[in-house]
Amino acid sequence: MHIKALDQVSERGKRHMRYGIQTAKGRQLLKRHSFIPEKDLVVAFCERASFDWGSHCLEVNNFNPGLFQVPKTATHIGVTLGMLDFDFNTFERSLSVSPVHFLELGGGVASFSLTPDQEIAPEHVGFVVLGLRYYEIIETEVYAFKQPLGIRVLDVLV
Repeated sequence: MHIKALDQVSERGKRHMRYGIQTAKGRQLLKRHSFIPEKDLVVAFCERASFDWGSHCLEVNNFNPGLFQVPKTATHIGVTLGMLDFDFNTFERSLSVSPVHFLELGGGVASFSLTPDQEIAPEHVGFVVLGLRYYEIIETEVYAFKQPLGIRVLDVLV
């Protein structure tokens, strides 16, 4: 609602998010929004992450998951990058997601990069979304925790 209220193009009562998100404050509000209860680990991870629209690459530098409390049975954190192109007029969308990158808990400081499976050149409003989830990996078997650790919008391109 706060983003929609930033629409200065439409008359009151007919304001729309598509115009509010075009403002710097609208993009900032969306990047700060927590889709599930925010965790310190997610905030710290996002501070170490940067996305480049030219290469469609997420770079994460010097992240140490060992600095945070994690569930006893978790062995890894899975990181997924998504690029979404969304048309606010027609509600059509195109989404490309990266394979899950696993960070071993107790593995120390890590740096890595992620790219989505397909490159999407946003034609409307582009969103970069990051998802984190705990996993337990035993030999070759991968078990995802039911609840995501965090979902966050990293960047918006209008």
